Amino acid sequence: MGKPKGLVIGAVSVGATLMPEEESHARERLRLVEAECVTVLHGVPTMFHLLMRETTFNPSRVRTVRGAIIAGGSLSEALADRVREWCDVEIAHGLTEPVAGLTSC
Repeated sequence: MGKPKGLVIGAVSVGATLMPEEESHARERLRLVEAECVTVLHGVPTMFHLLMRETTFNPSRVRTVRGAIIAGGSLSEALADRVREWCDVEIAHGLTEPVAGLTSC
């Protein structure tokens, strides 16, 4: 998970909880999303690809996710469409974390 200062300050100011990870493993991330009722996922395109490729992935396991922030790499239209199938919001994406996109999520 990215840890820019703005994300941390924004989360703390509204009483949100951040769950940074030292390493990202799709199976563990799915477990955390389900167990902690995560509402926003932040990560690079590869993380979302691996998450959906995980054998235990099922959209019902991520039903609490309302938004996704995908940044840090190029994002194919096909991957964005696959994420939108289980995350019904606009997705901010680009080569850096776009501030304008954060406000639209």
